[in-house]
Order: sequence, then structure tokens, then C-alpha cells
Amino acid sequence: MTYTEAKDILDQRVNWRNSGAFILSSENTTTESGRYFQDEHSAITLDNIKACQPNTVISDGEFDTYLTQLRHAVILQVLADVYGSESEVTENELNCNVGVFDNAISLRMMVVVAELIITSTRSNMTERLTKGFIQQLHFDLNGNYGQNLNPNFPRAEGFGKKYQDSIGSIKRKLSKHVKFKSITAGAYGNYKGYLSVNEFYKN
Repeated sequence: MTYTEAKDILDQRVNWRNSGAFILSSENTTTESGRYFQDEHSAITLDNIKACQPNTVISDGEFDTYLTQLRHAVILQVLADVYGSESEVTENELNCNVGVFDNAISLRMMVVVAELIITSTRSNMTERLTKGFIQQLHFDLNGNYGQNLNPNFPRAEGFGKKYQDSIGSIKRKLSKHVKFKSITAGAYGNYKGYLSVNEFYKN
């Protein structure tokens, strides 16, 4: 199964919420999990994204397409980070575990949008967002986890690390799921003690 095919299964797990003057297509607002990207951080707004994306004369329709492409890129990255190779992706495993990807998709979008805002050179972005806001967003993204700090100084995990942790969590959940079935299969006559994911979901 290719990443593109797998992306279609996860495409509308987390999505955008209409706000202000923005009226997005149903493709960009339908959320199967009930989660919205804007809920991850106050910086994740449609206004901020539009102000920071590179097209200075973007139309409403083009912006809607941009948000779709942004979501697709995020999902594809999550899949690549979890599986490492398209040969590892199976439709049955993905369909039975769609919910475990929600947090990683939301966090990855947070990372992508935060980097978009921080690195933007658009003049209307600098008018909207203060230097202090950008500095705080940079800290929220990177945190200070792992730095050599005074032990009394509070430590904070940035969204980048939270995303990596969420990827690790997905890998553990999928690995445990398959491992459990392998043991069960062995007890029922599979003397090799191994059952592929495809075989598992046929049972």
C-alpha cells in the first residue's frame, strides 16, 4: 500500500474549523475524530496561515486548496515517520487503528504551521504578530527539554518533541497489537508463532 493510498484513509481524521470570514469546503472541515487543528495552539489560525503563506494575492479558492495540500503533506509525513517504508503499510492494520494517528497528525500540523510563521518574511505577517509572540511560539515549538539547565528551572517539552513522542507511541501500539496476535496464533497451531498483519485481520 502506498503512502498516498494510506493518506486517503486518514485524510479527514483531523481538519480545519471555519472561523471569521473563512468559509472552507467540506473537504477541509469534515472531521471524523471531532478534532480541529486550531485546538492545538492559539497560533494555529486561518488568519495567521493566510498571512504567512507565500502567495501574496491568494484567492479564497486557492487558500482552500493550500489548506488541503498542507493537510495532505502532514499526513504523508506522519506515515513516513511511523512506517519508514511503504512496504510496511497494510490497509487492514490502518483501517483498524485510524484513531491512534490523530494526535500525531494534529501535532505535526502544529509544527509545520509554527515553522511557517517563524520563518515567514511576509510584511503583513509582521504587522499581525509581535516579536514577543514569535519568540513564545519558538519556545513552544522547541521547548528546553534536554538542555543543561538549573535543576530548579522549569522544563518544557516543545511541540517538536511531543510530535516525536507521538510517533513512538504509534509504533509501540501497532507493534504490541501484532505481537499479541502472533502469540495467540501460535497457541492455535501456527507453530512458527508468527502471523502476518494481513493474515491476522482475515481471522
